[in-house]
Amino acid sequence: GNHHPSHRPHGVNRCAPGRPTPPAPFPAWEGGAPNPPAPFPAREGGDGSSPPLAGEGLGEKWIAIDVATDAEWAVLCDTMGSPAWTTEVRFATTLDRWHHRDELDALLGEWTRTQDRDDLFRRLQMAGIASGPVQDERDAYECPQLNERGFFEPLTHPEIGEYRYPGLNFKMANTPNHLRRHPVLLGEDNDYIYHDLLDLSADHYHRLEQQGHIGMDYPESALHPRGR
Repeated sequence: GNHHPSHRPHGVNRCAPGRPTPPAPFPAWEGGAPNPPAPFPAREGGDGSSPPLAGEGLGEKWIAIDVATDAEWAVLCDTMGSPAWTTEVRFATTLDRWHHRDELDALLGEWTRTQDRDDLFRRLQMAGIASGPVQDERDAYECPQLNERGFFEPLTHPEIGEYRYPGLNFKMANTPNHLRRHPVLLGEDNDYIYHDLLDLSADHYHRLEQQGHIGMDYPESALHPRGR
């Protein structure tokens, strides 16, 4: 959340617009995508606005900034070029900044809107200020750190070909691990589950298929629900 009990500023702020964000690098589902789930509630940014969910707000760029101490605040002020408002008494200490957090967030947000997100992120990190870019799907796929760590792994799907997929969240030095299988097709493992594990007869299995309980294709009613 954006209201840490002691850190201030602490939140996300809009930066200068970047390039428009294209759709996520995944092919469209051949059967047509079902209706998307309801969106998450709007999330308030440090400057009072709401950062978009991934894929929304084409060209919008955001950065998270967390200042924990007065010393870090001084470094942030120096990074900003020490505008006059940073020397005001209401922002002198962490407690002062917390009590005037709404004004602080608004002023900081005015400045971050003039900054390139990635350049600002690198400058803050070099200065010792905890910060990070708010990434959408394309940002994540192009992230140097994720790619250097081999986070994305190529997998070949039998219907859509080879794509890079998000891998494991952590690596273990003595237990190498990786993605072992492509995203499964609907019903791809039915034969193994029903025959090998559940020991159903061939007749019983065929009857379930005929009744539409199992299969490898979505029924028409699921693809095109009535009234939609």
